[in-house]
Amino acid sequence: MSGSENIKSAKLKESLARRIETGEFSFNSRFLGINTLVSEYGVSYVTASKTLKMLEEEGYIRCQRGVGYFVLYAGECRPPREKRLNLVLLAECWSHYSAHFESELARFRRAGWKIEIVPLKTTDIYDASVFINSPDAYTLIYCLSADWSRFTATFAHVCNRVVVLGKLSGSHKVTSIICDESETVRQILAFLRKKGRTRPGIFCNREENELEMYRLAYWRLALAETGLSQEWIQSHIFSLTVCEGGSTRLLQEMEYLQVHRGDLDSIVVLYGRSLFQNACQKVGIRIPEDILPVFIDTPQWLEEEKYPILDHNISAHFETAFRILEARHATGKKEPGSWYFCPPLGVCEATRRPLRKKGAKRDTWG
Repeated sequence: MSGSENIKSAKLKESLARRIETGEFSFNSRFLGINTLVSEYGVSYVTASKTLKMLEEEGYIRCQRGVGYFVLYAGECRPPREKRLNLVLLAECWSHYSAHFESELARFRRAGWKIEIVPLKTTDIYDASVFINSPDAYTLIYCLSADWSRFTATFAHVCNRVVVLGKLSGSHKVTSIICDESETVRQILAFLRKKGRTRPGIFCNREENELEMYRLAYWRLALAETGLSQEWIQSHIFSLTVCEGGSTRLLQEMEYLQVHRGDLDSIVVLYGRSLFQNACQKVGIRIPEDILPVFIDTPQWLEEEKYPILDHNISAHFETAFRILEARHATGKKEPGSWYFCPPLGVCEATRRPLRKKGAKRDTWG
């Protein structure tokens, strides 16, 4: 596209944005299409297409393929008149644990909240933008990382109506409810000490993630206080990041762990139990019986689990969200602060085959 076309698109975008902001087009109403813009403004097809793309990227409109464009912008910042709540989560998560979610949502229903479940096929919350931007409802986003770059135009009111559970929201203006990671690490290490395990390795999801860095910082500090060197600690931090090629990264980490397994007696998996176990199964790896694994999950949601699990207290997450949203609806104001910490409930031991006796032949990785 030429420079002049870019300038035309930018000017047209500003003109259309003002029409949306002044209320000429209401939330979720049909917006002008490419042919209409070409006819009404006398611009080229390319300029009209680029303009609509810019409006979409900033969160003014959404494109429903094969149908047309619809307005996402809702300028009012007042609280919704009714107690309406959208729960946005992965469809797979809902299908597996719907009964458990319903029990957590019961307190909302008893207080008069009308709830709509919004199951997503992908982890992109923009797929739920029409629900998140709605001026008539609040939204809970469960365990999904949020990217607000396509909510620029609507963010001023979105941040007052959205609460993210189990993940950092991606913005200090959007409330996050997460497990107290420092207490999580403390409880896990206390459990391992009781089991005589003093040299644990750890598997994380994404080391570059803000919350992950917070977890690992406390992990390094807590292990250093036991006398382990920073060099040892760093060499026993593994990644669950699934890069191109599926489980390739995990296999590489496991191969490293096989070489250095004499240096550790336990492993901790931070919020990736299913990913870890599925990846191990895919590449034909099993956990040796002389290495004790501890996972972080919600034990009461699992039908069967043979390994110890740190209960990250999801009920407290929902209870905290309930208190926050009740207060916002009653007062029309958002409480200051963006992080709420829920304490974990300790490690639950599960039925597991007995460890091999000292001197017995070790099981293998794979």
